[in-house]
Amino acid sequence: MPSGQSLLWVNHDAKNMNALPHRHRVFTHVQKIYRPWKRGQEIKSLRASAKVPILAKHRNDKDGQYQCFSSPRSSHSSEESESPGSDTWEGGSKALSLSTAIGKGNSDPFGAYPIPITAEVNNLMTFYRDYIIPSIWYRNFKTKNTMALAAREWQFNVSHLEDEGTTYAIIARHGMVATTCNPELRKLALQYVGKSTRALRGKVAQGHDLRQSSSSSIIDNTAMLFNAETLGRNLIAATAHGKMLTFLFTEQWVRGKLDYRLLMYEIYNDCQLTSMFLCPPVFDVHHWLPMVFDPIWSNTTRQLPQFAFEGLDPSVDSEELQFWFQSRREQLQIYGQRNAEGDLFLDVPVVMTWFLSKAYVFHGRMISHYLRSKEQFLCPDLRREIKDHLLAQQFMALAAIYLTRGPNFNFNPTVLGIPMFEGAIIPRTLRALLEHSEVSSQRPSWKKYINARLWALYVGALPEQADASKEVIPEAQWFMLHLVKLASTLGIVSWHALRQVLRGFLYSDILMAQGSEWFETLMVTHFEHGS
Repeated sequence: MPSGQSLLWVNHDAKNMNALPHRHRVFTHVQKIYRPWKRGQEIKSLRASAKVPILAKHRNDKDGQYQCFSSPRSSHSSEESESPGSDTWEGGSKALSLSTAIGKGNSDPFGAYPIPITAEVNNLMTFYRDYIIPSIWYRNFKTKNTMALAAREWQFNVSHLEDEGTTYAIIARHGMVATTCNPELRKLALQYVGKSTRALRGKVAQGHDLRQSSSSSIIDNTAMLFNAETLGRNLIAATAHGKMLTFLFTEQWVRGKLDYRLLMYEIYNDCQLTSMFLCPPVFDVHHWLPMVFDPIWSNTTRQLPQFAFEGLDPSVDSEELQFWFQSRREQLQIYGQRNAEGDLFLDVPVVMTWFLSKAYVFHGRMISHYLRSKEQFLCPDLRREIKDHLLAQQFMALAAIYLTRGPNFNFNPTVLGIPMFEGAIIPRTLRALLEHSEVSSQRPSWKKYINARLWALYVGALPEQADASKEVIPEAQWFMLHLVKLASTLGIVSWHALRQVLRGFLYSDILMAQGSEWFETLMVTHFEHGS
């Protein structure tokens, strides 16, 4: 038993010798204590393996097989590998830290699957089940519906291990995530990507199309490759498979057999791709997706309460931002709201579909708005007022995107503390835009957008405060420091005053009121130091 854990006392003496009545209580207690401890040990093992990549390069000269590290094992794993707590590596050499050796064993002795289910494959599937799925579905957003969606995603992956190309792509996807924890696994993941791509090419070469029984094999294979290439940060390959997917989904739509579940997964993946590279969305967020989701949106809207909203700030002066900011406000207000039966609206599947699809399309529209404004900004001979306007359009769109990747949303899932989809380009670009716009700080056209700047700085400060230490590090807390500076200039020293400005943009008391905990303290410190 792990040290420091409580004991369970049962009445088992000479007069009570029957163990059966206590069996369930004992088993439940052991599992409740043991499983979190075991998972913690496995996390330490995986982290340790990532710190000693040199061990992963050792080869067995006899069979040429790689020894590498993978995800933690669970009770369902059947690999014959060294214990994570082992002190030695193969050949008796001393290990530098905890590690999990994989590459041995067979979890499919009867050959039921189209690819060998080696210990490597089994470990990656276990890693996906125990770490990736909880990171995507449970972090800050755990409801009955998300739990059901998580279970459905697991079943989807397991059920699609019947096709060779799709199976290789699924394993490659999980391998790409594991690569963020252990870069030595990248070669293995790329091998699976290559095998999946070769299988897909073979299907296409045989002339399969959507009207044949193998059509689902093609679209599933393509979708998993789209995911794997996105996680692998291969923009060209991901875009190619994404465009292929848009064609396949369009064909499904025309035939009245659109797979909405798979479509939702792939739009989410497209959102991540655009966040990683600030590239145009693969899916048509302007026409096709709104048309596809319109029946769901219209039906759900009739079930939702009507919310009263304050007017948008005058700095939100483009029609596109006005429309989509209002749309996003509706989504933010649904958090925590209950229907007449007392159930959370987001526990209703159709409402969750409405919420997620709206969020995905909103994300794509903001990316498109940013890119279009950026392109227009580069045109020569623009008046300064137009340049200020286009700069504001860019940083407002990016701030709206960055908000969805903040501490309260699941758009930025992490595994073992490492982001699955690295979107550092967003705050970096947002900061550069805000810095660049400072050049115009004395012009009336710039002052028109000063509230938008305050809101964008607050959005940027939220993740900084979530990760902040007691020590103020200027480079790591740039948004927070500039928020305090601008608020001081505007005479905003209380949370109530700041909140009034924020409510003119995208804001929710349930989700984004963390400033109430730290803003006034920062302002007091600012004035005490005479900054």
